[in-house]
Amino acid sequence: MHTRLLWLIAILMLAGCQSNTAPQKVTVTMPAFEQHWSPAQVQLPELDHWFELTPEQQQHFLSFFNNPEFADQSPAQRLSSYLHNKLVSFHYLGENLSASEALQKNQGNCLTLAVVTTALARLVNINLGYQLVSSQPVINVKNGVWLSSDHVRTLLYKPAEPGKPLLDRGSIVVDYFPDAEDVSGPKLAESRFRAMIFNNLAADAFIAKQNANAYLLAKAALEQDPTYTPAINLIALTLTRDGALGSAQDWFEYGSHSTEPNLSLLANYRDFMKQGGELQAVQRIEQQIESVHFGNPFADLVLALEAYHHQNFPKAQRYYQRVLKQAPHLQKAYLALLDIYLKDGQYREARQVAETAMQYAYEPGLQNFYLAKLAALSQQPE
Repeated sequence: MHTRLLWLIAILMLAGCQSNTAPQKVTVTMPAFEQHWSPAQVQLPELDHWFELTPEQQQHFLSFFNNPEFADQSPAQRLSSYLHNKLVSFHYLGENLSASEALQKNQGNCLTLAVVTTALARLVNINLGYQLVSSQPVINVKNGVWLSSDHVRTLLYKPAEPGKPLLDRGSIVVDYFPDAEDVSGPKLAESRFRAMIFNNLAADAFIAKQNANAYLLAKAALEQDPTYTPAINLIALTLTRDGALGSAQDWFEYGSHSTEPNLSLLANYRDFMKQGGELQAVQRIEQQIESVHFGNPFADLVLALEAYHHQNFPKAQRYYQRVLKQAPHLQKAYLALLDIYLKDGQYREARQVAETAMQYAYEPGLQNFYLAKLAALSQQPE
C-alpha cells in the first residue's frame, strides 16, 4: 500500500498553471472511471445553488447598491465597496462555503470570496472574470497529507464600450491579500472556476478520509473541465489510498502527459513509482520535472526548497536561478542563493546576487542586510 502521499495541492486555490512548453506529443486517453463508488453513495452539491443568496442577503446588498449616495460610482465600484465593508470583519479561514453560508458566517477562503462576488455580480448583471494568482507557497500538514495552496481573484469589468472587447474594458480586482510578490497568472474560464470548486470540496473529503466523496467530487471537477490536472492528481491519490494501484498508475500516467504540467501530480507520481521500486520510471519522472517549465515561479521555488533540504546545492542553485528569471523580485530566492554561494566560497557570485537583490529590496532592514554583506564580501578575494 502506498502511504506516502506527498504534495497534494489541496487547492484552496490551485490550478494547473499554463506552460510555455510545447504540448506533449504523446497522446494518452483518459482512463475509465471506477464503478465501485456509485454516485448514489454521495450527495453531490448542485453547483448553481452555491451562488444563491437568501432574500434577506439580496435585499441587504441591493439597498446598498441602489443607495443614491453612490450614484456617482460605477456598478463595479459599488459592488467592490460593498465587499470592502463586509471584509472588514470577515474571517479568512480555509473553508469552502457557498455564497449564502459565507455571508451568514462571515468567513471563507479566497475561492469562497470569488463565489460570493459572483453571486452579487449576477444580481446586478455585472460582467466578471477570474484570474489565477501564484503566491509564495504556504505548506502545512493535515491528517498526514501535505497541503499547499494557490490563490484566485475576481475581476469586475467596467461597463461595455461600443466595439471594445470585454477584456479590454479595464476591471476592478477583488482579492483577499494582494501581495507585492504575487505573480499574476492566466485568466480562468468559468468551467475551470467551477472545476476548482468541486476539486476543493474533493480535497476536503480526501483530508477527512472520505474516499467515495473525494473520488466522485474530483470526477465532477473533471466533468466541468477535463483538462484540470489537480483533479486528475486527486483521483490518483484516492485510488492509491484505496489500494487500486493499477488504476492509480493509469491516472498518474495520464496526468503526466497533460499540456498543463502540474508539479503536485508529477511529484506524487514519482513517489508512487519509488514506493513500487520502479527506479527507471522514477528517473524518467525526475527528468520530466527538471525539464518542464511550469509557468509559475513558485513551483520552481518548491523544487529549490526540496533540493536544498536534501543538500543537493547545485540543483537548488539551478532552481533558484530559474525562479529569479521568472520573478526577479522574490527575495527568498536571493537570500537562498546568497547562502549557497557563501557556503561554497563563491564570493564573486555572492556579491553579484547581493547587488541585484538590493534593486528589489524595498524594506530598509533588508537593504541594510545586503549592504553589510557587500561590505564583508569586499574583504574577500575575487
